[in-house]
Amino acid sequence: MKKEFAEVMRELKSKIYHPIYFLEGEEAYYIDSISNYIEQKVLNDSEKSFNQFILYGKDTSINQINDYARGYPMMGTYQVVIVKEAQNFKADEWEKMLPYFEKPLKSTILVICHKHKKLDKRSKSVKKIVDHSVFVTADKIYDSKLPQWIITFIKDEGFKISEPAAALMAEFVGNDLNRIATEVEKLIINIPKEKTIDVDDITKNIGLSREYNSFELNRALGFRDVLKANRIINYFASNPKNNPAVMVTGTLFAYFQKVYVAHSFGARDKNSVASAIGINPFFADEYLTAMKNYPPKKTELVLQTIGEYEMKFKGVNAAYASHDELMKEMIFKILH
Repeated sequence: MKKEFAEVMRELKSKIYHPIYFLEGEEAYYIDSISNYIEQKVLNDSEKSFNQFILYGKDTSINQINDYARGYPMMGTYQVVIVKEAQNFKADEWEKMLPYFEKPLKSTILVICHKHKKLDKRSKSVKKIVDHSVFVTADKIYDSKLPQWIITFIKDEGFKISEPAAALMAEFVGNDLNRIATEVEKLIINIPKEKTIDVDDITKNIGLSREYNSFELNRALGFRDVLKANRIINYFASNPKNNPAVMVTGTLFAYFQKVYVAHSFGARDKNSVASAIGINPFFADEYLTAMKNYPPKKTELVLQTIGEYEMKFKGVNAAYASHDELMKEMIFKILH
């Protein structure tokens, strides 16, 4: 049966276990969280030696998974069988497991981790898998939902974070939930529980310079602040390892793409901008300013320029220019 991540985690923490967990989808965080919890918490250390098996799709056959699943625990209540990289199997290969799916052993907890893609639900065998397992689909979270996800995640850890700080973290880290979780773990080590995490805490503890980062470069360009944009680019040039050109162009393209989408939707106020491009309303005023400074045709040219220089950073038609020179040239063309 299909279940949501939160429900599965509540059951596991209440020691409610099911014979089969089939975890699929593009968001690795949810799959890893469930499988790691089962791997770490269901059996004690002495039981794990005899009753826990970690298999990998590239090194294992379906028949071997079936054989492990049909084994019985030694001196314990459960045996745990975790299959990682299960996406290496074709959908029709799972037909060999259907007899087990229909009549699984209650003493086996079988966890199948099918990352980065989904099963083809049109297959009859897949429909049976869904019916006879705890089936979790882990979808990528939308960028617009990230700040709230961060707020909730940090609240679950016993801390609080302001909306602007959550929005900044989402903008800087991106929608890799595993990376966000790792950054949060590093962050809360240095923050007292009674304090609300703010923008300063994010900039100090996540390796993000308050003045010189891609987030501030976007803002400087949006406001057409020539002096600040050039200061940031000069800082990037002196710290190329921490500010790779391809990453900078990626964030710039995403920023001006949002400006272009807001133009396309005819957004004219904070609420319509936030709705059109899926951002936290906290940032809407900035995008309204950018829209004034970059009319639709200019925004198109900016996107073309960024695309052109991204290819140059990868060595296409770049002649002998250094990345520093190309970066300064690109910023000049965007601003003028």
